[in-house]
Amino acid sequence: MDSLDKNFIKTSLAKNELELKGLFKDEIIVLLQKPFFYKLIFENKFKINSEPRPQEIYSDLIKLINNRFLERFQIDFNLSEPISKAAMDSLDKGEEAFKIEVLNKYIKLELENCKVTSVSNSQIINWLISQNFIVPIINERISFFHQSVTEYLAATRLATMFVDNNEILKEKLSYRRWDQALYLTLSLLEKEEANKFLETVINIDFKLALSSIKYMETDTQEIVKRLLLELGSKSRKDHGEIHQLSHILRTNVPISEFHIPILKGLIKLGNTLGANAVGCLLDILGYDFKFEALSLLVERCNDFNFCTEIGRSLKKYITEDDLPELLICSNQVQEKLSSRKIKKFEGFDSALGNMMEGFSPDLVYNTFYDRTISLNSQKVKIDVICDFLKDSRNNESLKITANLLLDGIDYIESVHRVDDLLICFFSKEKNRDFHF
Repeated sequence: MDSLDKNFIKTSLAKNELELKGLFKDEIIVLLQKPFFYKLIFENKFKINSEPRPQEIYSDLIKLINNRFLERFQIDFNLSEPISKAAMDSLDKGEEAFKIEVLNKYIKLELENCKVTSVSNSQIINWLISQNFIVPIINERISFFHQSVTEYLAATRLATMFVDNNEILKEKLSYRRWDQALYLTLSLLEKEEANKFLETVINIDFKLALSSIKYMETDTQEIVKRLLLELGSKSRKDHGEIHQLSHILRTNVPISEFHIPILKGLIKLGNTLGANAVGCLLDILGYDFKFEALSLLVERCNDFNFCTEIGRSLKKYITEDDLPELLICSNQVQEKLSSRKIKKFEGFDSALGNMMEGFSPDLVYNTFYDRTISLNSQKVKIDVICDFLKDSRNNESLKITANLLLDGIDYIESVHRVDDLLICFFSKEKNRDFHF
């Protein structure tokens, strides 16, 4: 089996009273889906904390293999040296499997350097296979038991080489297959070298730099500040890449209260970048930023990407008790529309509709719809109801849809299936006192 089910992993974590947190939560779950790591953690009692970092797990694994090797052969031999060189060769060539002679060559060289004669290189390779660390493949080819281990070992080699020659990084940056290993390399460097490493990456591949910052082991506040400022200037130049960068900002960058002023500056840029800056502020400040985020929806109500993204971020903070506040926001947007300050409000209605998912349809309808005033004077509120009803699949919402259709809101028919609406419509025609 190549990969275990994600829900199975989550169940196993719960049974072992492990609650994963932090920026690497998703990466650790993916790692645990691999049978080797699952057995290592859950069956061999290989300890991890609540906020583990992938590099810590790899490092502990290599230490474990080295200790087992020492117990078995009782020799002074650095096993990491030959296997990291073989891993780098493998990654350079873009081949997960490599000729056994490659590892053979590096082990033989290390044995000679250590002046060890009591053990042969073939004995060491066979032992690594017996530990399931190396997997034999046809035609005298082998591979490490998982690609992520190849990448970590290659990263340890690159970290050593980078300290001696910074220029080597530029060579690796030209190949996408090195991306994950570069992240891990950054985590292995001391602060001064890590800063040099990241500066090089920023100048050549900003997206990679933004993704890799969370791997730094040292204080990242100032570097994150630099990246945020650079991100703001990039948003004005490359609209095609900004969506990806905005997502990385929200999910990969270690932000803190130190970065609040810069994040507020990014909000002014709107679009997905401004919206993800709002999301970051909600992550930092929580409920204390909720009403300011709602006011931003009103302020930029005609910015579709901005509004819909904020709606997703705000959703967990909004309850039915907030309906009066959402009504006030809708009325404010209606005022802007009626006074012709805006021509459209794309995204605002979607944001509110999404935030209210799971609310009582009757409660939403009675809060937002007023049969005593004209449809034009409550267009924003009606559109909010329509967006809410799109995700509400029950008889209650179907009746409300039929009511709005009978009131002359013809575009409401796109919310539900036409045949369902017709059934509801004709049943209502028999009894017209159905308004709530």
